[in-house]
Amino acid sequence: MISLTTTTNTIDDNQYPSDVDQIGVKLRLIEKLFDSCQDLIKQSTSIDIAIENFTKNSNDFADTFMKAGDDLKCLCTKIISILESNRNQITITDGEEGELVNRDPGTIKFSKFYNKIN
Repeated sequence: MISLTTTTNTIDDNQYPSDVDQIGVKLRLIEKLFDSCQDLIKQSTSIDIAIENFTKNSNDFADTFMKAGDDLKCLCTKIISILESNRNQITITDGEEGELVNRDPGTIKFSKFYNKIN
């Protein structure tokens, strides 16, 4: 008699360490942008501000910030879609007939090492 075995592929969190690292890198880039934002805030309260330079720098900051956010969003979306597609994949395999295991304690054969001790 051949038995069928159903196995479910589970998601192994250790399978995606590089993805987590990539997300961490994107988050660190965004964190670095906060320093630029603070500098721009300080410039905005300055008395002798060059409006054109300040506006261009703010625009560049906004572009960089939006791109970093979009990159992070795309990366997270890609990883989530991969995880969701891998979740619930079921594989049915044919089981192999094996020798039945006798669990009767009266028929268990002990090793030579065990017999020498007693």
